[in-house]
Amino acid sequence: MVSNLQENDLLNGLEHFQFVLEAVPALIACVDQNGTYLFANQGYATWYGRTRPEVMGKNMRDVVGEAAWTSLSPHLNRALAGEDVRFEEFISPKSGGPAWMGINFNSYRNSQGVAQGVIVLIRDITDRKRTEARLHKEHELNSLLLSTTAALIVVLDTDGKIVHFNRAFESATEYPFEEVKGRAFSDMFLYPDEAGHVRVLLQHLHDGRSVSKHVNFIRTRSGRRRMVEWSSSVLFDERGQLEYIIGTGLDITDRRELEQELLAISDLERQRIGQDLHDGLGQRLTALELFAYSVKEEVRKHAPFLLEECEQMSRELRETVRQARILSHGLAPVSFEGDGLLLALEDLAQNTSSMTKVECSFQHDGRCSLSDANTSMHLYRIAQEVVNNALRHARPTRIEIKFADVNGERELIVRDNGTGMSQTAGATSGMGLKLIQHRAELMGATISIDSAPNRGTAIKCRVRGTP
Repeated sequence: MVSNLQENDLLNGLEHFQFVLEAVPALIACVDQNGTYLFANQGYATWYGRTRPEVMGKNMRDVVGEAAWTSLSPHLNRALAGEDVRFEEFISPKSGGPAWMGINFNSYRNSQGVAQGVIVLIRDITDRKRTEARLHKEHELNSLLLSTTAALIVVLDTDGKIVHFNRAFESATEYPFEEVKGRAFSDMFLYPDEAGHVRVLLQHLHDGRSVSKHVNFIRTRSGRRRMVEWSSSVLFDERGQLEYIIGTGLDITDRRELEQELLAISDLERQRIGQDLHDGLGQRLTALELFAYSVKEEVRKHAPFLLEECEQMSRELRETVRQARILSHGLAPVSFEGDGLLLALEDLAQNTSSMTKVECSFQHDGRCSLSDANTSMHLYRIAQEVVNNALRHARPTRIEIKFADVNGERELIVRDNGTGMSQTAGATSGMGLKLIQHRAELMGATISIDSAPNRGTAIKCRVRGTP
């Protein structure tokens, strides 16, 4: 028998348990194997527009209504058969507007393991469903933007392996994503002469250092080189650890090819003018110099008092012929095939010294001639522009041109001892330097400037590879 003290303790325990169930922010009920309510908290009763006494002892079908019972009864039967059932329903309760509810049916059993009934737990998940719907829409929008944008987007993990890329990247590289998923980006798309440079940039991002825009070539399935201008960013996980590297690129191949053609047209026009100077004006000046010489001989015989003036005229003509030849050589230098670049740079140094009285020298190691005439032409024009900028703005007394192989890369340096530039000047300040930067980008090179007021300027162009 149960003593009064034990009975009181049991009643107190049941009251305490009921208090807890009332305080839980969920709808809780318990039904037996016939679906009759043994317990329901106030929230559950209110949800169906009833009081607790109106629920207790009633059948679930009568309380929830015929439509809801049709939906709930299969789940109730599964729970009575021993399953733990979880599902979601959009329900219109009698106590308010419709809402998404997360419903759990869990059976409870006697000591023999026979199901005696089901505990019903219902939670309002409307806010969660709204959040999920909003996130789904945002995901669809992001996916739409990624798939329709013309920008190339690639996502890499911390090892540089491909996690995702968009349709524009597929189109540019001719590779479907599924074929290269998980492969190393550098192995699939980079040329050997640029892979090391890109790995350094990725390491900088991995270490948390910022990386400015950079340009490199990527390799397509058909073997075509595509020039891409990249902007890179990183994504961290909830612990602040680097999780993904995101590259956003613009395929500038067609634009650069057009720019190359325009520059080629400009260079051809320079060469034509230079050739015209040499073949037309130069030859006419040479003929005039010979004519002046014959006139001078006649003056010597018949009017010696004018001989000094004739000598002066001959000297001026000779100097004019010399300068015309120098100008023609600058506009139309020697061919850039083979060692043509070295010869052209040597000629540039000699002509600069001859015309300006500024000491200009050229040094090279003899091992750096380029097989690509287009790259050689760009390097010559860069050297020419840097020398002209120094002469116009820096008032130097000495200019040095140096061209050599450095760690397998081609490096052109033009250094002067002029007035230098301020700290705020950069590789794109001034039209001349903008043209230099532009030519460097066209051949995949980098430009760096070392300068300070009254300490001269050194401009370095380094070519990573031959485009």
